[in-house]
Amino acid sequence: MEKESLALEILKEVKANCKRWFIIAIIELVLLVGSNIAWLVYQSQFETVTDETTTEYSQEADTDGNNSPINQNMGEWYKWLMQDKQKE
Repeated sequence: MEKESLALEILKEVKANCKRWFIIAIIELVLLVGSNIAWLVYQSQFETVTDETTTEYSQEADTDGNNSPINQNMGEWYKWLMQDKQKE
């Protein structure tokens, strides 16, 4: 009998704890949604400026379409490297 009452007492405590944690989780969820809504309301009071400007740039390309200075330098480096290997 004593073992059963101990088990029932533990189950009641676990049930109470689960209920408490569930209520806390619901409160946290409501607070999270509320804070997000408050932030959106706060941010919506400021004017949103959207300025759509289009800028076009033109650049002449080499005959092989290589118009990047990095690629040009790498090409020179590769030529230099191949010359050294041919010497060996």
